[in-house]
Amino acid sequence: MSDNNDALVEAAKESIAAAQTLAELDEVRVQYLGKKGKLKSLQQQLKSLSPEEKREFGKTLNAVKQSIQTALTEKKEALEASEKTGPQIDAIDVTLPGVRSLPGHRHPLMATMEEVKSILIGLGFRYDDYPEVETEFFNFDALNTPDWHPARDMHDSFYTTVGNVLRTHTSAFQTRAMKQFGPPPLRAMTSGRCYRRD
Repeated sequence: MSDNNDALVEAAKESIAAAQTLAELDEVRVQYLGKKGKLKSLQQQLKSLSPEEKREFGKTLNAVKQSIQTALTEKKEALEASEKTGPQIDAIDVTLPGVRSLPGHRHPLMATMEEVKSILIGLGFRYDDYPEVETEFFNFDALNTPDWHPARDMHDSFYTTVGNVLRTHTSAFQTRAMKQFGPPPLRAMTSGRCYRRD
């Protein structure tokens, strides 16, 4: 091959090596082997050559084409292999905005309790939380529930230890509030869980 043809092959190999994607590689292929490529322009020179010169020049062009084609094939295989084994960059587009999670809503019962609490506080009531484990005194005795009342039986109430019970109603707070804040008149309220077997 002449020096010009050697330079053409080297330039083609450099362009092939620089290609980073299959699309870029195809552009290089068209540039050198396409219908209007650089190799095609060399083939146009065959018309003006003698039969002997055509034979020699044709061998040279075939060698050039084969060298470029081999380099293209090797590069294509390498790019295809890297796309299969490399990270799947198209699987997740990290530039897209995230899916916004909507905030939850309050339970209707809790929303109602908050509204009731707000109204009563606006009317001058004070709100306090009171223990869910109460003594028998605050849960029963202070509310005039006699010892023989069925509500005090084991099958109706949950006793934790002797003299202590999971409150069976929120009315147990009334005596605590009066002891805490003084004698009536008193505006106080509370809300919370009650524990009954039924």
